Amino acid sequence: LLDYDQQTARFRLHDLVRDFLAGRLSAVEQQQAEERHARHYLQVASEADDLYKKGGEQVLAGLRLFDAEWSHIQAGQAWAAAQAGKSKELDRLCALYPNAAFNILPLRLHPQEHLRWLEPALQAARRLGLRDYEGYHLGNLGLRYAALGQYPQAIQHHQGQLAIAREIGDRWGEGAALGNLGNAYHALGQYPQAIEHHQKSLEIKRQIGDRRGEGNALGN
Repeated sequence: LLDYDQQTARFRLHDLVRDFLAGRLSAVEQQQAEERHARHYLQVASEADDLYKKGGEQVLAGLRLFDAEWSHIQAGQAWAAAQAGKSKELDRLCALYPNAAFNILPLRLHPQEHLRWLEPALQAARRLGLRDYEGYHLGNLGLRYAALGQYPQAIQHHQGQLAIAREIGDRWGEGAALGNLGNAYHALGQYPQAIEHHQKSLEIKRQIGDRRGEGNALGN
C-alpha cells in the first residue's frame, strides 16, 4: 500500500489509497489529523531554523531539512491560517508559523507570498493579545514591504513595531525597528531622518551588547 523513494528515503501512499482512506474519516477525525500535521511541521520548521542559525555546516543541514519538508510546512501554515479565529489554540498556531523559520523563510518565499503568511498571523496575535508577536509580525511586514519597494507601508509597520517594543520593554526589537526605519528613510532619499534613526539604533545596540547589531548600525 506504500510507495518508497530510495533517493529521498520517503514513503507515500498511492493517490487512490490516500483518497479512499480520507473518505472514511469523519469530519472530527479529519480535523484532528490536520491539526496534528500542522503542529508537527511547525516544530520541524523551527528545528530547521535552529540548525541554520548555528552556522557552518549546519546551515546546509538546516536548509536540507527545510526543503525536504517544505510542501508539508506550506500545507501546515495554510491550514493554520484558514482555521485562525476558531479558537485561541488555533490562533496561537497561526501566530507562531511565520516565526518558526524566521531566518529561512525569506530565502524560500517571495515577499508578496510572505505577506500572505504574516497578515493572518498578525491578526491572530492581536486577538490573543500577544504584543511581542504582534511586534515581530509588524517588523517582518515592514521588511517585506521594503523588499517590494513600498516604503511608506514599510515605515508605517516599523513604526508600529517600534511603539510596541517600547511599550513592552523589548530593547532588541526597539533597536531593530529603528534600524529598519533608517533603511526605509534612506531608500526614500531622506538622509537626515535615516541618520537619526541609525544613531538611535546604534545607542541601543551598544547598551545591550549586540556587537553584530552595532556593526550593522555603524555601516548603515
